[in-house]
Amino acid sequence: MNAAAGYHRPAVSDRRTRVANLVVLVLALVVVGSFLDGGWRGLAAVLLLAVTVFGSLQVLGEHEPSGVPIEGLMTPAVGAVAVFGAVPLLEALGVGSPIPALVLAVGGGAPLLVEVLTVEARLLATPGPAAPRDRLLVELLSLVFAFLVFGGVAASVPGGLPAASGGAREPLQGEALLGLAVADALAGFLLGYRLTALRVPVAIEAIWAGGTYAAVIGGAAALLWTLALPGLLGPAVLTGLLYLWIVYRGSTGAQRREARWLWEYAVLAVALIAVVAWYAFAR
Repeated sequence: MNAAAGYHRPAVSDRRTRVANLVVLVLALVVVGSFLDGGWRGLAAVLLLAVTVFGSLQVLGEHEPSGVPIEGLMTPAVGAVAVFGAVPLLEALGVGSPIPALVLAVGGGAPLLVEVLTVEARLLATPGPAAPRDRLLVELLSLVFAFLVFGGVAASVPGGLPAASGGAREPLQGEALLGLAVADALAGFLLGYRLTALRVPVAIEAIWAGGTYAAVIGGAAALLWTLALPGLLGPAVLTGLLYLWIVYRGSTGAQRREARWLWEYAVLAVALIAVVAWYAFAR
């Protein structure tokens, strides 16, 4: 037993070191990419996504002879892009120059990235269905990452994050609207695939479910940003819609027929619709 424990401790310690090294690399790329403009910033986001996927594969795949399921790489990748998107989002909220925004984004993003890699490693090492605590943790991290991605993408597009007060609010159109909707839909697909794979370990079903997430989020993003919702209202409503879809897809048919479930779901859905409708008619 002592020998086994002695073998396990170095493996865990080595993984923690690898996680720390990957997080440092990701944050370094976030810092560099944040000083780029225009299309270069978008290219940096794609590179960051690819580097995080490859790095997560190396970190999670160590001491795992059976390999790493692709869904285990998705949440860390979205998390890295979320930290990157937090920089322009914080700047748009009036934090100031890129330096304070970078400090806040990196400082807040580091523990989130460590946590998501840790929970993915735990899920990989645990046979059978995910524990309720780990499933809930992945869902919470997914919602946080989604909000930062939605807000960061909007803040990176001119006019994508209108001021909360004052000034003209012109709806997005053309390529800007299409690019924003596609980026949000991609984030929805990756997160939806990962969340579905926690319950259904069948790739084709996870792909189909991820496609529904992409359609719902992409379509809603296109609608919301044509309304030019002020401040963080657009990303918040989109994140709320993602939560509703997570709850709907994660519930069974029997749960959906329960009166309590229906009431709770209906109240949340009506609240989101009321917020959007109120602003649309108030304009």
